[in-house]
Amino acid sequence: MKVKNLYAYQLENVEIAWNNLVRCEDYRSKLANIYALEQDQELRQTHLAKLVKLEEFCAAAIEAGRSIGSKGHFLVKPHFGFVPTRHCMSVYLIWTDDDHGSMYVVSPVEMPHLEN
Repeated sequence: MKVKNLYAYQLENVEIAWNNLVRCEDYRSKLANIYALEQDQELRQTHLAKLVKLEEFCAAAIEAGRSIGSKGHFLVKPHFGFVPTRHCMSVYLIWTDDDHGSMYVVSPVEMPHLEN
């Protein structure tokens, strides 16, 4: 499944509390461990599908960031955050490039407050 319709934002001179977010590497490892330890074949396939979906989202989000100027050289590696939507929480990916500290936020949910 390809992730489509992502909104990407470039921010300058923004400070955030990274410890309030989830590092992509940590969440990826958690999903991989759950998959590896699962004995039930059907549940194992479900966990693998979650891992694949995560990888697809991350790749598409980083590509969306590159389309607006990210070089993909991370000063702060990608983290996950969550934004409330009408019926649930939606994930976003955020990182800082190693250029001049530009921050990139990519989400399937439009965040007009991040424009300008």
